[in-house]
Amino acid sequence: MEDAARRIHQLGGLFIIAHANDLGTPYCTGCHWDDTDFDLDLVDGFEVWNSRWVHPDGGNPLNLDWWQRLQNSPRPRSVPATCGADYHREDEWGAGVAFSYVYADSLSMTDILEGIRRGRLILSGGPRLSLRVSPGDGAESAGVGDTLRTHSPRVRLELSWEDAPLGARLQVHGKQGVLVDQAIAETGSLQPWLDLPPQPGERLWVEIYAADGALSALTNPVFIEEG
Repeated sequence: MEDAARRIHQLGGLFIIAHANDLGTPYCTGCHWDDTDFDLDLVDGFEVWNSRWVHPDGGNPLNLDWWQRLQNSPRPRSVPATCGADYHREDEWGAGVAFSYVYADSLSMTDILEGIRRGRLILSGGPRLSLRVSPGDGAESAGVGDTLRTHSPRVRLELSWEDAPLGARLQVHGKQGVLVDQAIAETGSLQPWLDLPPQPGERLWVEIYAADGALSALTNPVFIEEG
């Protein structure tokens, strides 16, 4: 598999682990990811969200848990979270199917793939979500997938969203855990200040959950480094 990943990179593609915790053999041979010793430096994306988020004990929550734990690793950059509709039949399409907003320099295939590789994407089953982080010293802000370099121990989040489901909750996550957790309206914005702990490689990301606990939207992290 590592040889396959290297060959994909040679051809200009991305190697993404899809539906890693789906049922495997004999129900769906090859659907479950079993290569636990795989070199993560060869991975360009990890499919956190496959099709609808329908089973609280299914593959998607397990995927998200793995990706969240990866944020606490010493790796300077995390594997970007991706999603896929996995659309095989008409009844598999509809509300709640995950799709991606990719921040790209253009609509060319090359630039869209580069945006995914850099983690400049937001996953959503409906809401439109925006996240930027700016330092307390007033320097420029950074968006999803980018790195904010600052000497300030405080940062301000600039959050906005539309089309959140009724009864939704928004969470801001960092390496030290959940930093913000509150109910939100369908449309709104927040600009909270956060005091960051003195640890290297901080990263912040946002998750929106529906009232039934299903994931509704997820940003990839904004990375924060001293400098």
